[in-house]
Amino acid sequence: MTNPHSVLIASEEQLKVFSLPKVGAKTKFKLTAHEGCRVRRVAMVTVCSTAQEDYSETSLVCLTNLGDLHLFNVPALRPQVRYDCIRKEDISGIASCVFTKNGQGFYLISPSEYQRFSLSAKVITEPLCTVELERPLETRSLHTNIRSLHTLTSGHYTH
Repeated sequence: MTNPHSVLIASEEQLKVFSLPKVGAKTKFKLTAHEGCRVRRVAMVTVCSTAQEDYSETSLVCLTNLGDLHLFNVPALRPQVRYDCIRKEDISGIASCVFTKNGQGFYLISPSEYQRFSLSAKVITEPLCTVELERPLETRSLHTNIRSLHTLTSGHYTH
């Protein structure tokens, strides 16, 4: 093989990259030793450049029990950036957090509301949607309104 394959293993305490097929440890990052926190969610995300359309980076995003988001380059596991994302007291928000492949995330802020965030400058989180509701007109109320309008304009109503 010209390009050796690797596998990334994430535990609660550390991230480790192994080379395949002989399963030798290449790199590791102990999150508990560096940050004093535990891994709750991990995902691979692809973040696109705003300046160059054809440039993107694939990174590992890691959510901790403290609500922090850590981005690591792969396969070296070098820390790139750390964000405070979810309050550490918000246990249900941390437990419900999910990531998309383009660097967005969602978590529950109440039993019926999601909070959306983005790790990418290219994919912003402004709401770009509308909801249109169509309500069928009731024929009885429409007929009553027409009759009332006719009575008001002509002064009398004949059926």
